[in-house]
Amino acid sequence: MMQEAISNILFPDAPYFGGMTCGIQGGEPIRHLLMGATVGLATPGDRPIRILEIGSWIGFSTLTWAEAIARFCPHKGTIVCVDPWASYFSKDDIGKSKSYEAMDFMGRTGLAYDLFCHNIKFSAPGVRVDHIRGASSNILPHLREKYFDIIYIDGSHYYEDVLRDIRLADELLVDGGIMCGDDLEMQISDVGREVAEQNKSVDFLITNPNAGTGFHPGVALAVDEFFGRVSALRGYWHMQKTPEGYREVSLGGANVFIPRHFPDQLKATCSAFLNG
Repeated sequence: MMQEAISNILFPDAPYFGGMTCGIQGGEPIRHLLMGATVGLATPGDRPIRILEIGSWIGFSTLTWAEAIARFCPHKGTIVCVDPWASYFSKDDIGKSKSYEAMDFMGRTGLAYDLFCHNIKFSAPGVRVDHIRGASSNILPHLREKYFDIIYIDGSHYYEDVLRDIRLADELLVDGGIMCGDDLEMQISDVGREVAEQNKSVDFLITNPNAGTGFHPGVALAVDEFFGRVSALRGYWHMQKTPEGYREVSLGGANVFIPRHFPDQLKATCSAFLNG
C-alpha cells in the first residue's frame, strides 16, 4: 500500500482526480447533478438507501453518490463499489489513446485502486462506502437479489460486458428502484444500428458519421437490446423497475446540488447550467 501512503502525504486534506489519472470521467459534469437527483427520487422513507456502483475507478462518482445520500436520505445509506481496479482494455484500444495508456498503467500497477481508497476517505460523513475488488461478472451473481435501490453501471464499455452488467443488475434491483448508467451519448434510434454494430468491440468513443458527434457503441447497443429507448440526458440514462417491467422516469423538478469535490471549473459549468 505504498502508493496509498504516498497519496496521503501528497494530498492529506482532499481527494485527488488530476493529472493523467482520468479521474474526472466523461467530461459532462451535468451528469452528476442528475445522479444526485436520482438519489432524491429513489430514497426509501423507512430505511437507509442501498446503492451499487459497477465501475468506480478512483472514486469521483462515488463521492457524488455519497454526498447525495447525506443530503437527501434521512436514514443515510450504503454504497457498494464493484471494480477490478485492473487492466482490462484490448491492446488495440490501449494503442489508440494516451488516456487509455494511462488507465492501463494505473490498473496494472495498482495506482487506481490506491487512489480510490484514498479518495473515498473524503466521503460525506454518515455514509458507508464498501468495495469489492474483482470483475463484475464474478461478483454480481453472489450479491443479494432485489436488494439495491439504485444500481449505476459505468464499468467496461464493451458491448458484451455492458449487456451482462445490465442483466445481472436486473436481478439485484428492488421493484421501484432505478437502474442508471453513464456514457449513453446517443441512442440506437439516433445513431443507426449498423454503425454501432461495426464498432461494438471498442470501449472508447467513436464518431457517428451522420451527426459528427461521439458515442460509445457498446453502451448504445446493450442499453437498446435490454430496454429499447430509455430516459436519458447528457449521456446519463435511467430507468425505473416496476412489477410490469421498466419505465422511463423524469428527473424534472428533482432537487440537485453541485458536488463539493468538483474542481472550480466544473462547479462553474454546473452553475451556468442551473442558472441558464
